[in-house]
Amino acid sequence: MSEQSGTPSDDPFSGRRPTSHERMSGVPWDASYHGGTAPWDIGRPQPAIVRLASEGGFAGAVLDAGCGTGENALHVASLELSVLGVDVAETALAIARAKADQREIVVEFAAADAFQLERLGRRFETVVDVGGATGNMLAAILSRHVGPRGVLFDRPHVVRDAPALLKARGVEERVTIEPGNFFDSVPAGGDAYVLSHIIHDWTEDQCLTILGHCRKAMKPDGRLLIVEMVLPAGDTPHPGKILDMVMLVIPGGQERTEAEYAALLGKAGFRLTRVVPTASAVGVVEAVVA
Repeated sequence: MSEQSGTPSDDPFSGRRPTSHERMSGVPWDASYHGGTAPWDIGRPQPAIVRLASEGGFAGAVLDAGCGTGENALHVASLELSVLGVDVAETALAIARAKADQREIVVEFAAADAFQLERLGRRFETVVDVGGATGNMLAAILSRHVGPRGVLFDRPHVVRDAPALLKARGVEERVTIEPGNFFDSVPAGGDAYVLSHIIHDWTEDQCLTILGHCRKAMKPDGRLLIVEMVLPAGDTPHPGKILDMVMLVIPGGQERTEAEYAALLGKAGFRLTRVVPTASAVGVVEAVVA
């Protein structure tokens, strides 16, 4: 039977795109909760969440993407904040809802793919394009999604021509242009930080500097989106492998596999959550604060 003609019961992921972990394991996240406590479930909120909450780090509506059995979401909601916890694991969500009822804490839990939150009507408010040049990538994002505002960040001489492009794309009123240097800092307070064809240009130490500034600037529940060619492991042919040699010889950078991105991001205090393929040879590496 072809993939197109298979029934929903043939698909363990219920029609959604599996995460990188699920692709590697071949089983959905929900299966991790069937035999008892999942290995990453410590039965209490993460210490970093408790500390951040005590310092007033959460405000307004809070999203816990990949909430599991809900301990982090429940802790934040106990501070009388509006919290939405989402996960693809229905078993984990059932446990989370039972905890909320038992503790009499008001919190919303929903079955959803954290990469398709538009289905819940939830959107990022601010997208920061770090090293965004004249704004082509940011304009494409804002043209497709009417809710968010954007911050375009790059060197002063680079963003000089951005107003004309943004105006031509009809998004100039939704974009703030901030000149600067990502080796010094990046604009703070964004929900999503985009690095499109930036990381492959630089040495590892320079990449860690850029990523470190993004981590310091972003909201605790923000997302880092790295747009690059993600190399397949082994000897599988890929155009990025030719580009890898070019980057090594000319600017001193490199292309990376998913595992190499995970290692780099880990050094910078991030956790790689997923690599999203596109119709081109480019992929989107998503990461969250570890």
